[in-house]
Amino acid sequence: MAGPDPHQRLPYRVELAASLGSLVQTWWSPAFREDMVRGAGVELGTTEARLLWELGARGAQRSGALAALLDLGAPSISKGVAKLVSRGLVEQVRDPSDGRGVLVDLTAEGRAVTQRLYDVGDRVVSEVLSTWSDQDARSLTVLAGRFSRDAIAHASRLRSRAPDRSVQHDQAGAEMDGSA
Repeated sequence: MAGPDPHQRLPYRVELAASLGSLVQTWWSPAFREDMVRGAGVELGTTEARLLWELGARGAQRSGALAALLDLGAPSISKGVAKLVSRGLVEQVRDPSDGRGVLVDLTAEGRAVTQRLYDVGDRVVSEVLSTWSDQDARSLTVLAGRFSRDAIAHASRLRSRAPDRSVQHDQAGAEMDGSA
């Protein structure tokens, strides 16, 4: 008797997990990101756009932290930051918390470009919800916000149970940005 087909897709058993997985795959796919960048009317590579999105969401960051957030190597971050610096979209400033480290931060022009990227995301969501009732759109917003907060809290609890991983991750980040 033959075993299970090794090429058969393995679906989530929880419909919400499948839906969220599909949404995340679509939203963060390179093609979709390129469409969003194009929709914002800016010429940026994928790495540079991702850097702007992260800096817009989180504020100034060390290069090592950006590498960890974007799951990219230090050379990719360095090249992306250099391109953005040359375009006047980001600047590198001393970290006021220790004076030795360097933070990557948006310039005024970088904030404007980044806001255009976020505006495209807002338009996409508005267009998707345009055929929904106001009540359905409000319900999704409330429930998605609640789910997001709870999922982030759960992820934080999972990370706190794995101290070895977080220590290694923090050390790698420190090595990447030269603070180790």
